[in-house]
Amino acid sequence: MSNNDLQKKYVFKNTYQLICGLVFLAIAIFGYLYSTKHEIYCLFTLVLALYMIWMWSKQRDTSLEVSKKGLHLSNVGVGTKGTIEPILDLPWENVWKMELKKEEQSTMLMVWSTAGQCYAMNITYYALRIRKLKNAIELCSGKPFGAVINDRAQSTGSPAAASGQYEVRCMGVKCGLVDPVTEQVIIPFEYDYIEEEQNDELLAIGKDDRYGFADPKTGRIVIAPKYSNACSFSEGVAAVTRSHANEEVEKWFFIDRDEHIVIEGPFQCAGSFHQGLCPIQKGDKYGYIDHSGRIVIACQYERAFDFAENLAPVAVDKGNGELKYGYINKQGNQVIDFKYQYADTHHEGLATIQLNNRWGYIDTEGRMIIAPQYASALDFENGHAIVTTRGLFGTKLGSKNIKINRRGEKARK
Repeated sequence: MSNNDLQKKYVFKNTYQLICGLVFLAIAIFGYLYSTKHEIYCLFTLVLALYMIWMWSKQRDTSLEVSKKGLHLSNVGVGTKGTIEPILDLPWENVWKMELKKEEQSTMLMVWSTAGQCYAMNITYYALRIRKLKNAIELCSGKPFGAVINDRAQSTGSPAAASGQYEVRCMGVKCGLVDPVTEQVIIPFEYDYIEEEQNDELLAIGKDDRYGFADPKTGRIVIAPKYSNACSFSEGVAAVTRSHANEEVEKWFFIDRDEHIVIEGPFQCAGSFHQGLCPIQKGDKYGYIDHSGRIVIACQYERAFDFAENLAPVAVDKGNGELKYGYINKQGNQVIDFKYQYADTHHEGLATIQLNNRWGYIDTEGRMIIAPQYASALDFENGHAIVTTRGLFGTKLGSKNIKINRRGEKARK
């Protein structure tokens, strides 16, 4: 996508159901006229054709608006006087990949959500699908898709954020930090990567394949880019790594703001501290350490994620390489059975889980609050979540994205 496409609107027409319905209608008519032995099949085909045409009349087109601020996805009603139903707003700093093929009227977006998860959004001419990516670290790392042209985002010589707020923005492939209220630049647009964390601690920044840290309040570079990889500071420390030519695997350790090594490790992989614990990898297994560097939950899991609301989703191997996800508490005790295909951290008391290839929500006690029934589901934010309904016969036909409340009911507009 070029910069000339930055302020345009694309409408992806929902024509797939109509085309299929007309094809089935033609088959039904042909069978009725020229075959006398298959009336029941002709009737079934006719019903199916009418159903698809009816679905097309009720389905909504997908509108993609591209602006300087980011992307806005919405459903536009077909035959309903142009009713618009917002789906998702994405600032540019959350968009990691965007491929738009206008001749096919389709696009693929990869984003890193505020909850720290990676999602793939696939818009075609007949449906929009949102799904969570399990290999988020590999797909949503490196340089974000930079395409924001903000004429007002120019340095004023006073880097401190007047409003106390900040957001990552990109120009081309260079990123900076901007006060969204005053449009004042806090960190100039000269970095390849800035990790956005709203915890007011030091942010990881990247330039020329080296990572350091900056203060989001003042824009001051506290630790110059020197590490081969880094996570933003959380609970006063950050995981970093230095690559050596004779090492095939990066060794992670933890530093404080003064660059003192506070946890030596080394670890094959490390995350960020949440609620006093941090997931780490030793060998081929994952566990958790505390701020002293002591392994408090043994490295015994195939996957391990951040703690939230005193629970963390982890995965075990049930045999034949099949992973099952459950939840443990901060003492390492299993509190929710290992029975899910995938499980995410809790947000606002609910967590997305996958069971029998369908997505639903459980609470912190493992009770099923919203039964698995969706093709995909996002985390709850401000009392609502975006889900994708399942289409006809488990396909994309007739599927749509809706906003639900905590009872699983479609949210009012």
